[in-house]
Amino acid sequence: MVGNALCLPTGAASNAGQTQLSFTQPSSEPVMANYKTVLEQETRLVEEQKHVIPGTTIYAHNFGGDEANRLAKDGVLIGCKSSDCYIDLQSGNILLTPEKDMVVDTNNCKVSIAAGATVFITVSVNDVIVYDLLQTKPKQVSVTVDKQKLVMEPAQMLVVTTQNISDFEKLGVTSHCVTYRKAKPFALDSKTVNAFMAEFSMASAMTTIQPLQRLTVSNHREDRLVLEKLIKVAVLLGDFASSIDAVPQIADSGASQIAEVGQKD
Repeated sequence: MVGNALCLPTGAASNAGQTQLSFTQPSSEPVMANYKTVLEQETRLVEEQKHVIPGTTIYAHNFGGDEANRLAKDGVLIGCKSSDCYIDLQSGNILLTPEKDMVVDTNNCKVSIAAGATVFITVSVNDVIVYDLLQTKPKQVSVTVDKQKLVMEPAQMLVVTTQNISDFEKLGVTSHCVTYRKAKPFALDSKTVNAFMAEFSMASAMTTIQPLQRLTVSNHREDRLVLEKLIKVAVLLGDFASSIDAVPQIADSGASQIAEVGQKD
């Protein structure tokens, strides 16, 4: 795992600088416990409304028969070209926090994820959706469409679609399950696909995306570390917006543990 540092955008523009953050102390157990309570309550509300996005977490970097069969049972289909640190993702939804740099190849685009970043990718017949959840260094997540490279930032989502649609609101419901804002078309050189970029709510993602929900009850050390970092990102962005009274107090406690240590272009 990469050290306890995060890189977050300092502005909405795609070429804006990024601020690197370092956590002076791990979150206290009471703060994490309160956050998990909030997540569990929010998750139950989401499940009742049937807006959960299913998916599975990929831990392995080599994709032999056993791993391919496990993924298939979770609705994830990978091609025979999948190998060390390369996934030929044909359909399904996956959460990745790789320890090595990885590439996820789809029919519409190619997603590059550097070690330490966390992304959630959904692939369907027409659409690829990439949620950039966490970066520990700048420019760790990028999407290549044909020869055009798009660099993403934390809390950004990118939709690459073969649908001939210019309005984000008219896309399929999957792209609308996680709360978003500032959705707009992204100009591509490609004549075969369209793209849309938006900012999404980290808190909404954590309660709507099934593999992220599972982090709250996981006993794996790696999962707990990822969960803690994601919560801190949500706190920093002021994103844990909820009607639950405990949230503002938790957010204040978590934010006090984050120190700015510098900026990078």
